[in-house]
Amino acid sequence: MADASTGTDDECLNPIGIELWLGQALLIVGIVIGIYLAASVGFRETNRYAKREDLFQARRSLGFVRQEFEANLATLRAFRDRTKDKKGGASLPLPVRTSYLEAASAQPYMVLVDRALLMEMTRLMTGYPFALLWTDTEKLPKKFVVGEEHAFEICAEALEHAEKTILPKLAAEEKALDEAIANLEKAR
Repeated sequence: MADASTGTDDECLNPIGIELWLGQALLIVGIVIGIYLAASVGFRETNRYAKREDLFQARRSLGFVRQEFEANLATLRAFRDRTKDKKGGASLPLPVRTSYLEAASAQPYMVLVDRALLMEMTRLMTGYPFALLWTDTEKLPKKFVVGEEHAFEICAEALEHAEKTILPKLAAEEKALDEAIANLEKAR
């Protein structure tokens, strides 16, 4: 019997060395793949959460903008009815508020909403010919300075445009945002 210390070179090689290094290499590859998969899933979930939050904020802001717009339309209707009945509506101060509209338009998540719709709403409440009804072009409440007949025509045109064009577009935009939120939740 040969002593283990007097063996040949082939017998002295440690057979565990290659398996150890191969195991270590596979372990490192497995760790890298695991980190990559975890990071990609985390990144995907973070993006989904950010998109959901943006959609939710855009929908919520659009709801506030709708309420503000409808309040402005109610003020216009009251003025139109007073001028139509010759009850001195031309001296009625009309508070047109666009604070939600202006604040919402400046938010980055509002890129999800049709910009043309927001601009059309702003133009209707503060632009020509509506601005002719104020003593100056500020968006703060002012008294009418034009004749009652002309003021009635401007209000009637603005209300007709709002009811036939803007409100349906606004409802469609809200519905689209609601569907996008539902689809995102469903994809989860």
